[in-house]
Amino acid sequence: MAKVLVVEDDDNVRALICEWVEDLGHQVLPAENGLVALGIAEKNRDLALILTDMVMPEMDGQEMIKRIRTMEGMADIPVLIISGIVGPKEIREVLERGTTEFQTKPLEGDRIREFIDRYIAWRDRHTQ
Repeated sequence: MAKVLVVEDDDNVRALICEWVEDLGHQVLPAENGLVALGIAEKNRDLALILTDMVMPEMDGQEMIKRIRTMEGMADIPVLIISGIVGPKEIREVLERGTTEFQTKPLEGDRIREFIDRYIAWRDRHTQ
């Protein structure tokens, strides 16, 4: 079982993503914004991956990713941004800043589950 940090300010969207992660047999660590997520990441350096929104109160997804990437052992953690940002320029920018993949809203459960499976399998192969 892997630990997955889910960061989303919309309660309903966060609950849906958490349900998908749990259905895959993983432990969910939910956060309602980037600031809360930083505290969770600080205490859980064994995170397998992060699923996050971009636009949130307190701290947005990009700033959160930037700060988490500076934490010891967290530089290469896979990050999937799930956001309503749909312009090619914005998507390119978030990918250049350290995001592993980008998924537009509305949510596509199959794509998100595939991301989770793929990157946890990758992590498992590289940590054995």
